[in-house]
Amino acid sequence: MLEMGAPQSLVDRMFVKASNEIELIAADEFRTLYKEEESFLQEWLIAKCGPTGAQYALSPTEYAEFRKIETW
Repeated sequence: MLEMGAPQSLVDRMFVKASNEIELIAADEFRTLYKEEESFLQEWLIAKCGPTGAQYALSPTEYAEFRKIETW
């Protein structure tokens, strides 16, 4: 999880719970736990779209979803 960008505090929080328990994190709090721009999104965009840009290579639905994730 750390290699994927999760902060240590989230990993620690996860391991406090038993394997049969779940804790839902509010969206506002979740957004504070991750960097504003995740490198994996940029890598996916390059792989999917090449250097031309998302708006030219993604379907309108994919582009809308990408923009939603990017603005979180």
